[in-house]
Amino acid sequence: MENQIKYGRVQSRELNLRIKNLEEEGSQLNKRYKLIKEQQEKDTYNQVTDKINNLNQKLVKVQPQLQEIEQEYETLSELIQILNSPELEQKFYKNIIQPVNEYLQIFLEKLNSPYAVRMNENFEAVINERMEIDSETLSGGEDKKINIAIALSYLCLTLDKSRSNILFLDEIFESLDVGNVDTLLSTLKEISQDYQVNIIIVHHNHLNMKHFDRHLEAVREGIFSNLNDKQL
Repeated sequence: MENQIKYGRVQSRELNLRIKNLEEEGSQLNKRYKLIKEQQEKDTYNQVTDKINNLNQKLVKVQPQLQEIEQEYETLSELIQILNSPELEQKFYKNIIQPVNEYLQIFLEKLNSPYAVRMNENFEAVINERMEIDSETLSGGEDKKINIAIALSYLCLTLDKSRSNILFLDEIFESLDVGNVDTLLSTLKEISQDYQVNIIIVHHNHLNMKHFDRHLEAVREGIFSNLNDKQL
């Protein structure tokens, strides 16, 4: 019996020791768990902080652009309000659209166009014969004549407001027959004389030289071209 009691005490001490060891292991595991959790939270916090810092840096770079856009928006808003005022619309029509339409009728007659054309308040060409027609139904030559008449109207209005002494025209005779080309050249010569402006026309085909004072011809000589200047 005594031996059994001794054995039981030994077993009890061993169990207590094992329990104590397990408790210590559990305590260590719990500490490690807390450390890992704290590290994860710290890493997450650092990541979020880094993202916020990156966004702030980007915002600092973009801020001047945003301010510039806001200023442009305010300026455009004010400009729209000004342009929408009835007084300005009347002045705009009187000083620009009306004189352009007056010039336009003159040049359409000079170019023998059968159409009546006027510019509306949106600077769109309204074309009429007996009734309003779509510009896409015009022939290439008639469409070209109307576009030239519009361009010349803007040109004369510009020259009325601000003098210039030189004008370049590049390949403007495409789709025009010989008769209309000659008529246009006469009209351009009148503009040149009326406004004392030198008109330089670039063209690859033969033109009636009676309308010109000088003739510059580009002649190919090897790799380069040479300009031959002819007084007419």
